[in-house]
Amino acid sequence: MAASRVMPDGEISVGLLVNAIKRGDFRATRELLKANPGLVRAKGPDGASAILLAVYCGHPEMVPLFVEYGAQLDFFESCAAGDRNRSLELLKADPSLLRQFSSDGYHGLGLAVFFGHLELAEDLLARGADINAAAADLAAERGHHELAARLRR
Repeated sequence: MAASRVMPDGEISVGLLVNAIKRGDFRATRELLKANPGLVRAKGPDGASAILLAVYCGHPEMVPLFVEYGAQLDFFESCAAGDRNRSLELLKADPSLLRQFSSDGYHGLGLAVFFGHLELAEDLLARGADINAAAADLAAERGHHELAARLRR
């Protein structure tokens, strides 16, 4: 019989947080962050931050909760959440962010477009974001990898 691996407390906490986010359980998420504020930087199984996971799961109302417990949204999190001021502040400090990918493979413009943040998307385009990159992100999301590769050329 193979020995089972004991999960460290940190892995258990991240797992509980991911599950609370997926369920949209605001109260449980708050309690977990209150008990362990370091979880604001937790990553899900695919490498996406807990903040991105909340937005991906349809719970953008959780984003301010993470900020309350010390998170500073990165460029991709702020684009997904539609935080126009934070996105533009970060972009001003580092214009190369327009050409970078999130930890799970998306451009800021693609996140803004996917989540319907029109003004932010327009701001990113005005600052030089590549519309083909956003289209490529969406093609890849739908499993059209050849099309995504062509759009990224």
